[in-house]
Amino acid sequence: DFKTITALGGVAALEKLKVNKVQVVITDERMPGLGGVRFLQKVKKEYPDTIRIILSGYADTNSIINAINHGEVYRFVSKPWSKEDLSEIIQQAFFQYEIIIKNKSYMEKIINQNQQLQEKIDSRNNALEITLEIINQIPLPLLIVTADNHVEIFNNKASVLLNKSIPPGESLENIF
Repeated sequence: DFKTITALGGVAALEKLKVNKVQVVITDERMPGLGGVRFLQKVKKEYPDTIRIILSGYADTNSIINAINHGEVYRFVSKPWSKEDLSEIIQQAFFQYEIIIKNKSYMEKIINQNQQLQEKIDSRNNALEITLEIINQIPLPLLIVTADNHVEIFNNKASVLLNKSIPPGESLENIF
């Protein structure tokens, strides 16, 4: 149930990847011109979301382990394989691809929401700075107090009159 695109060798496959959206790449380790691990390294660099699977019966174990450890390979399948096992691996690969794409989408939404939130915070901070400048221009001492008698905002004249700095949130009982 998978649409397949085939290529004779890694170089030809890279050309096909340029013009086709591919979610899962399956390659043999031994290919003409460009070995499977090297091919998948290039795929990872150019198409990092694409899930990469390598097949081999002869592969250099060290190169396969290295490819797996560096994330170029999602799964290694040794030859011979069963049709059912390979089908299951491919289905898992497509599922993994969907997870990656959904996570990227969620991350983009979070980044956008964070940017919007930061813009609101910056706007409120600017408004607060302007408000504080205006309050400091009032020629009388001013304390703005919450309903539970804690200082929310004060101006410089209040600090001078009380002869001390007033920490925001300070209880009126502690000030007077």
